[in-house]
Amino acid sequence: MRIWAPLILAVLSLTAGLTSVGAAATDQFELQAQCRELAAQYFSAEYGNGIYNNDYVDPDTRKTLYDETRYAFTNRYNAEKNKCFMVITSKNVTKFDNIENLAIWVMIIDLDERHVIGMLHHLNDGAHADVCFVGPQDCHSKNEWEFLLRPYMQD
Repeated sequence: MRIWAPLILAVLSLTAGLTSVGAAATDQFELQAQCRELAAQYFSAEYGNGIYNNDYVDPDTRKTLYDETRYAFTNRYNAEKNKCFMVITSKNVTKFDNIENLAIWVMIIDLDERHVIGMLHHLNDGAHADVCFVGPQDCHSKNEWEFLLRPYMQD
């Protein structure tokens, strides 16, 4: 009987560990679901359906400046930081005659504290960013922005 005692204790210890890991996974899943709900509520309150049209007709020439902004978001509960983060992307397209411009704004928000952590702005899908920072770190391109964003949006 004594030969089996260490084996039984090891199995019991292992199953207890699996139960706590399972509970942690459930908690993690619940926190991610809460984060997703919080982000959806924030987005709905701030951006409605995510589309904003602001077309303008010049009264003298009768030419139209087409102006549309589309908003989208992603979110992530970061277990290491124990926070809910949200990334909002704004793509603004303006068209006048044969000229089209695209301006992209991206920002990361700490939803728990309701403050912006970082921003990115660039034009026409260009590599260079006019505005780029995450926390105290500056960046100069979309690639640098994505690199600085990883600790917030991944575990």
